[in-house]
Amino acid sequence: MKRAERNLVLLLSDMKGFTARTSGQTREGNARMLALHDALLLPVVRGYPNADRIAVARADLRDPRASCSARRSAMRRLAVAGGSEAEALLARAAEARAGGSVEARDALRRRQTAKMAER
Repeated sequence: MKRAERNLVLLLSDMKGFTARTSGQTREGNARMLALHDALLLPVVRGYPNADRIAVARADLRDPRASCSARRSAMRRLAVAGGSEAEALLARAAEARAGGSVEARDALRRRQTAKMAER
């Protein structure tokens, strides 16, 4: 039986003046503020399709002046994106000895482990 694939996304966000604002309001006020934050942010995260993740990652990988940090971010985007195109880009990056190759190998290893667990 094949399991449905799901991706886990961790997003860290920052609210300007959070500490000052939350210290001056009630728990109910804090809960309303966090609910508004989620209502604004979650639709954006959920609506970001894999094709966009792959396109952004590919652009970073093609840029000869991209920093190691940008290449690592590209690997993280590809790790979250599903499909054979993302896997091919990860494999190509894993073979290269450039920034992000360690992350690419880790992502491929996790995918392989998940595939083996499905069997």
